[in-house]
Amino acid sequence: MLQARPTVVLTTVLTLIPKAVRKCLSWSALLVALITVLTFIPTACDGNETTTTGTTQSDDTAQTSTDPTDTSTDNEASPTPADGTPAREPIRIVSLSPMATELLFAMGAGSEVVAVDEFSYHPPEAPVTNLSGWDPNVEAVLFYEPDLVIVANDANDIVATLDKVDVEVFVSAAPNNIETGYDAILELGRAVGRESEARQLAESLKTEINAALTAAPGTTVRVYHELDENYFSVSSFSFIGAVYAALGATNIADPADPEGYGYPQLTEEYIVEANPELIVITDQVNYDAESVATRPGWENISAVQNGHISVVDADIASRWGPRIPQFVSAAAEALTNVVASTP
Repeated sequence: MLQARPTVVLTTVLTLIPKAVRKCLSWSALLVALITVLTFIPTACDGNETTTTGTTQSDDTAQTSTDPTDTSTDNEASPTPADGTPAREPIRIVSLSPMATELLFAMGAGSEVVAVDEFSYHPPEAPVTNLSGWDPNVEAVLFYEPDLVIVANDANDIVATLDKVDVEVFVSAAPNNIETGYDAILELGRAVGRESEARQLAESLKTEINAALTAAPGTTVRVYHELDENYFSVSSFSFIGAVYAALGATNIADPADPEGYGYPQLTEEYIVEANPELIVITDQVNYDAESVATRPGWENISAVQNGHISVVDADIASRWGPRIPQFVSAAAEALTNVVASTP
């Protein structure tokens, strides 16, 4: 693995190499160039200069020609027009967003993905690494020689840092409701030159989700979605909460989120008083439905009395992607069971 060194040193030295030369070199060649930059800096990479035609790389990276006339292996990302559509499809993508990773593979761009972050373990064929999306290390990202890096947010000022070394970055932010989720798919598709496939994926998901919404009961059910043992929940201003709202449920967290943050922290007293008819927890907490049912003071909550405590897959519920219809269907089924058991 590439040993991490201060990012500022890498980016500062790289800027000493003329931009025209950087466009002709793979990232492996650029790292070699750091050693010789003080003694040799080519002034151009046109056909009049003798250039290295290839560099030895690690087994998990492709060998790239530095011949400026060889456009078939040029890893430099083409400029993106104002409408967000790239001039050509990226050929080496690094994804630091689990949501984006699932979408990329679903729209047929998986073959261009050379590395993903540590939490992008779906689909199984995704090339998982120890890269972090929460605390990204630019030098570690550059090891994979990307021409496009996809992130969920601008952690560690990664967008500006990669821009200094001419690597394109696309921020694929998590949607806060179902409709913006469809828009996020289309935007990602444009960024990777897969607009048609993205449109088909969005339409397919819309059909599945609408079918699940139609199956939801027509009666309002009070729901409490618990994220962890500290009683953090989801309001209708979050994506998960928006699903419950679309299903016609009453989210007990909404009054506790007047500023629309999306993830308010509740108290036991608040939850007991709100008396949810359905409690939903995830499979990533260190307790189960039985533990929730035996919490002191919770015995009078409707969901506890009637056994309506559901467990959902945390990854599926929290990531807008091709598996999200499974969460919508599971939530609809849980709400239906509550209504069916109500006298």
